[in-house]
Amino acid sequence: GQKEAQALVPVDAAFDRGGLVAVNPEDRAQYVQVLADMVAPGGRILLVVVEHDPFANGSLGPPFEVTEAEVRSLCGDRFDVKLLVREDRLDQDKGMRERGAS
Repeated sequence: GQKEAQALVPVDAAFDRGGLVAVNPEDRAQYVQVLADMVAPGGRILLVVVEHDPFANGSLGPPFEVTEAEVRSLCGDRFDVKLLVREDRLDQDKGMRERGAS
């Protein structure tokens, strides 16, 4: 419940893989605000996002594309944003290829 959830925050660190990319683009600022509220001052978030062209059927997601520039725009005033690694994973991600991502 809510009481139990409140006992868990603030956290020192969080791992977001699949969260932000699942959020509709117009709701991302609100999502990031909730994340920021959950993390203690000086805390960290390891964020994994994807960049891709529209899928073969024209769909943009999910997962929705979140560019490095958008991460900096959304998170830059709350966190020290650092790009740790950028990988081209299309060869390894059969599901994304099958959906027509490039």
